[in-house]
Amino acid sequence: MSRALELPEREIHVWRRDGASASFVLEVLGAYCGRDLRPGALRRSPLGKPFLDGEALSFSVSRSGGATVVAVSRGVVGVDLERVAPLADLDALAACCLAQAEAENLAALPPDARTRFFYKCWTRKEAFLKALGVGLAVEPRGIDTTRDDGPCHWLEPWSDASFALCVASADRDARTVERCAR
Repeated sequence: MSRALELPEREIHVWRRDGASASFVLEVLGAYCGRDLRPGALRRSPLGKPFLDGEALSFSVSRSGGATVVAVSRGVVGVDLERVAPLADLDALAACCLAQAEAENLAALPPDARTRFFYKCWTRKEAFLKALGVGLAVEPRGIDTTRDDGPCHWLEPWSDASFALCVASADRDARTVERCAR
């Protein structure tokens, strides 16, 4: 492996690869460590947050619809990617997952915008919970993604008709940089 990739303090590098395997995550992280990483290098906290022993590197991984994203940062970071697909019972799902303000905003939207809005809220929640390292151990209705004044800053570096993506950071000055998968 060559020289380690630089990661400026307030940057969050977001990598995406379609059809990626688990080795993609190791390749990305190894590029920042300046060495090849073996499959056993990734460890998990008791609640499932992945980490690398001995590395001052924060990262988060999400897979959906055949695509994988890896967000890498010097600060706390979480990422969620979801393939946007029709939801059989959006109202029931919203009742289980959305905070009151989110549900009210959803109800006010025209039918063609409702599914996309739900995915925006959901990816924000998942990214935030991954950044905290707690996963779905926290009640998702307790997180209101319509507010951006809490402990989390949401960044949505790209989205398209097929996917919703969100990166969560505690640093309000953080910015995402899209990186090309090799």
